[in-house]
Amino acid sequence: MMARATSLLNKPIPSPIQLTFKDAKAIPNWAKDDINKIVSLGFMNGYPDQTFKPYGHGTRAEAAVVIKRFYDWVHQ
Repeated sequence: MMARATSLLNKPIPSPIQLTFKDAKAIPNWAKDDINKIVSLGFMNGYPDQTFKPYGHGTRAEAAVVIKRFYDWVHQ
C-alpha cells in the first residue's frame, strides 16, 4: 500500500535498484516492483542475514518502523 501511495505524492522517487537479497528469487513477480520501490526509498531494508523473507510474518515493531519511515518521507 505504501508503494502505491508514493505514486500519489509529488515527491521524487529514486531509480529502481537491483534486489540483492539472498531470497530475492522467492519474491513473487507481482510484488517485485513495489518491493523494489520501498527498498529504494529506504522504508524497508531486509534482515541482517541479507534476506527479505517475503513469506515471513512481520512484527508490530517492524511495521511501526516502516510506517515511521514512510511518515518521515512524506513530511520531509
